[in-house]
Amino acid sequence: MKRIPLPIFAVLAALMLPLAGARAQTQDETFAAHELARLAMIDLRTQTEATPADYAITADLLRIALDISPNDTILLRRLIEAERATGNEQGVLQATRRLIRLDPSDTVAQLRLLSWSISQKQTVQERIELYDRFLGPEGERAIPDPAVRSRLALDEALLLREQGDERRFIERLSLATSLDSSNKEAAALASAFFSERNPDPVGGLELAINVLRADPIDPNLHFAVAGVLVRHGVFDQAQRFHDNGRRLLAADGVSGNKKVETESILLRWQTQGAEVILAEFERFLQLQREAAAQRIAQLTEAGQPTDNVKSPDEIRLPVHSERLRTMAAAAVGDRVIIERSLKDLKDGLDPQLKAIAERMKTPGVQEDPELQAALSQQAVSYAVELIVSRLVANMDIPKVTGDSAQIRPLFSQTSPEQMAAIDAMVLYRRHNVEQAMPLLKQNADVSTLGAVFYGIASEEQGDPESAAEAYARTARFSPLSALGAFARTRYELIKGEPLVFSEYSESIRKVAEAVPDWIDVMTADPRRYMSLSIAFERSRIEPYESPILNVTIRNTSPIALAVGSDRPINSRLMLSEGMDIASIPSGQALSPEVADIQTRLRLTPGESMTARIWPNPGFSGFLAEVKSTHRIRSRWNILQGFVVGKGTLYSSGPMCLSGETGLLVREPDLMVRRSVDDLARQVELFDEDRFILLLGSLRAAILDVDRPGGALSDSDTVRLSEIIAGRYPTLSPKARLAVIAVMPTAMMRPSMQKLDDTILAETEPKILAAALVSRVTTADAPALKRALASQDPLLREVAETLASRVGDGAGYAFMKPPGSFRPPSPEHPEAIQP
Repeated sequence: MKRIPLPIFAVLAALMLPLAGARAQTQDETFAAHELARLAMIDLRTQTEATPADYAITADLLRIALDISPNDTILLRRLIEAERATGNEQGVLQATRRLIRLDPSDTVAQLRLLSWSISQKQTVQERIELYDRFLGPEGERAIPDPAVRSRLALDEALLLREQGDERRFIERLSLATSLDSSNKEAAALASAFFSERNPDPVGGLELAINVLRADPIDPNLHFAVAGVLVRHGVFDQAQRFHDNGRRLLAADGVSGNKKVETESILLRWQTQGAEVILAEFERFLQLQREAAAQRIAQLTEAGQPTDNVKSPDEIRLPVHSERLRTMAAAAVGDRVIIERSLKDLKDGLDPQLKAIAERMKTPGVQEDPELQAALSQQAVSYAVELIVSRLVANMDIPKVTGDSAQIRPLFSQTSPEQMAAIDAMVLYRRHNVEQAMPLLKQNADVSTLGAVFYGIASEEQGDPESAAEAYARTARFSPLSALGAFARTRYELIKGEPLVFSEYSESIRKVAEAVPDWIDVMTADPRRYMSLSIAFERSRIEPYESPILNVTIRNTSPIALAVGSDRPINSRLMLSEGMDIASIPSGQALSPEVADIQTRLRLTPGESMTARIWPNPGFSGFLAEVKSTHRIRSRWNILQGFVVGKGTLYSSGPMCLSGETGLLVREPDLMVRRSVDDLARQVELFDEDRFILLLGSLRAAILDVDRPGGALSDSDTVRLSEIIAGRYPTLSPKARLAVIAVMPTAMMRPSMQKLDDTILAETEPKILAAALVSRVTTADAPALKRALASQDPLLREVAETLASRVGDGAGYAFMKPPGSFRPPSPEHPEAIQP
């Protein structure tokens, strides 16, 4: 085998070591870089519908910002997001390499880089060899996180399966599951693969539980485990996992699912008996009907109309529950409830059948054969429910005879076995026993409905053994159906002993009972398996300092949990800011910030991950800095795995947490209040580093209408514009970029035109690119035409995108300054003036 050169492992190991000797960024460098990043974010977010080309501009500006502040992991992660949205794979990988050097604990970045290095190999054999090296002893030393190696093992397993190498596929798949129990894809593939080749139901359940352990908050996995348990008659444990699934669906805002609710009732029937669910139904109806009668009496006494209030007779169970009530009453032979239930079932189905009949008359339906067929099928299914219930209960048989004749033309085509079973049972209920029994026995072998009908007839004819055999067959074949529950109840009443569902039932039960209770606890409250803590690095910051939040998520469960936007520990956060300016709530609409903090593939028990987040890189940060002459207080609400609620409200996602930061205080900048003479003097005399930090004060003085004395006048603004323009050519690239990113544009204050003209005369391609994004508002701008003719690819690409979209009037260059945060003064003459 051709060996991969050892240096690749040395490179990997070196990438995953902290960057030695990294220089801390100075205050002016961080300020300049973050202001340039803010320009990029505002420009992107003000596009009506951002395109890959818009994201490319964002990426270009972020790369320029990182030239100023190369060790800023926050900007690097923003760059990776922009490059990915652009589709620039090479850009993503270059940024990923830098990120790993700065943050070696980011296993998501490690996996991205390793997967890319494998994909660059030309042949399948070369890729397999590289996977083998990564997963061997050398790779284990260079890639210490088992979660990363688990994903690599799964990728190699899939590649080996494509090559037909089943032996090594099994080896690598087994390695993937053993390295990381939270690797859901590996666990699911192992479960599917081994279950297909080994029909052992006990082993199949163990594999299904392994998948559940990989993602304990996926409701479908709980339902899948419940399904296995149901098939083997372990109903109490099935109800346990089914309840877990229902809780998780409810946490996701899903309620009223007929299938899930019906299954829940059937599981209670199977575990507690038909009498229990009958008592529940009767108690519910009694309370609801008493409440309806009381409501009508109150309205009548008050002389109010009662036309829109349901009468007690109109209070019924949903149709899917009513059928269960009928079957449960029939199973225990309660004729009183059977009669009431059948009436309620008919009264519940009649309006639906009438609605279908009316709809069938409409032109739209008459001109659509497919819709006609669908509605006809729906009507037949309603009729069948009533027919079957009446046949089981042996009531209203003359009506059954007529109804079955009506459905026969269609139902015999779609469900011939069930139609045959109905016909045979109608014959039996009409006392043609000798003719009906052979037909019923024949149908018992081909349909569950036929088996139930044959069981009923055999029981009534004094043949309990045949009845029990038919009931057992139905109960085992369809345990989570009304017919199956009815059949099991009748079987156990006849035999006087529990029905054995399979030879594996006891072993299956032991496996289910061995699943610890904390799995159930996790489905009830996300705080039982993770914690969220939020803290500012500094709760009091300087006027133009970027606030940094440390968000920590800890795994408090006893198992490893995967991290990601669709994993048990959701990595997506929404940060919504509430801002007070001089103790007055900001009247500006502040858009929430979204961050994905997935830096780990999983967290082991007790392990945590902490993400540094810049919570206001967009307009809210711009607003805070423009209003910097005032003390500003902010708080952020944090929603994990956020979802959109009613209207424009957001809430934390299912099985996710929320929190609120402490108070962040931004100290006021008294420099903003200085006279124009003082400001002009400082522009001329400050050294470059101090000049860069002064730019924030100048912007606030020029734009803030709430500045004591108001914003600087047009003449004062022209004066400052000319002084800065005069100094601009002598500045370093870093300082010139800071001027571009911070100083107001002529669109914000027309009196800044002189500085705009100077900036747009820039000749350095990277700096001119930033200038164009910040200041070009017309397609015929000379600077834009010059850039379009440039030989520099970055500058020309930016210019082409701007030329194509400038007519939309969107982007940073078109931004207007924020207005006053103060509420408007009262207008009526007697109002108290603020």
